[in-house]
Amino acid sequence: MLRWPFSQQRKGRDQVPLTDEELRATLEQIERFPTMGGKKGKANLIHAEKALIGAGTYQAMSQELLRQCGKEFASRRKARTPPPPFEAPRPQALNEVWAADLFSLTVWGIKWEVSVVQDLYNQERLAFEPSQNAADAEQVQASFEVARIQRGGQAPTICTKTDRDARYTKVFKEGLAGLCKHVRIPPGCPWYNGEIERGQRDNRDVLIRCLADMPRPTADEALTAMRIACNQASRLLNETISRPSLGNVTPAEIANGQDNEVRERNRKFTEQARQVRQEREQDHSKRKPWGERIADVLDLSKWSTGRLLKHIRLATREYGFLAT
Repeated sequence: MLRWPFSQQRKGRDQVPLTDEELRATLEQIERFPTMGGKKGKANLIHAEKALIGAGTYQAMSQELLRQCGKEFASRRKARTPPPPFEAPRPQALNEVWAADLFSLTVWGIKWEVSVVQDLYNQERLAFEPSQNAADAEQVQASFEVARIQRGGQAPTICTKTDRDARYTKVFKEGLAGLCKHVRIPPGCPWYNGEIERGQRDNRDVLIRCLADMPRPTADEALTAMRIACNQASRLLNETISRPSLGNVTPAEIANGQDNEVRERNRKFTEQARQVRQEREQDHSKRKPWGERIADVLDLSKWSTGRLLKHIRLATREYGFLAT
């Protein structure tokens, strides 16, 4: 890269030949300030602080540096080893595959870490447990216990998917070894646990909405208030907010066996709304253009006798009011 400017034809006025130190200084300047707002600003900044180099040379070096960086990144992407094969388990019924994850939130000046356990079949939040600061292995295990209680003391029949966090590994190694199979997704591949990764934004948004309706608690009551807000958010996500990926039904309706009835009701409502919209469009297409409709209104020969007498009376009354 340092030899590149010497191989290029110098343009503009004569300039002092560049040394290696000046070129290195220019490259450092490009890295610090990729865009400096105009060629004159670039030239002045380079001349004043680093090296005697013109704006045209600086611009050419910037473009060449970007081009070489692009080539380097492309070669690294080609040489990158593909992720290892991973058979993502697909649930076919309730209580088969669970997924767990953590998300952070700062409220009332305290950083919270909320542990979420979710049934992937109906996206039901089985556990929504907060922890002050960073959640430890005990907190993660407590969230799994809450999820088991939510399902009548049963663990998932197939597996529980998590990332490779040491807290999950410790929990399954020490506390949940004989209850269910632990499947860890490959490193750097969050899409293998995408069902819960995509839901973390909804979890955070709904929790923030619940916290907005609560008064600010004292320091001693912060954990209790946070648990109340998490319970409210969990109920809203499970019982009130329908999921488009589930066919516009809630997780609770699937758990209670009412999903088919709700989907049929939604289908009938959609079909009825479509028919009403089509009838309205047909009626609108059959109507005359607005010019012909105005001409029909102004055509007195089509008016009835009663309508003519009515407008004559109105005109007479208005004329009398204006005359006085």
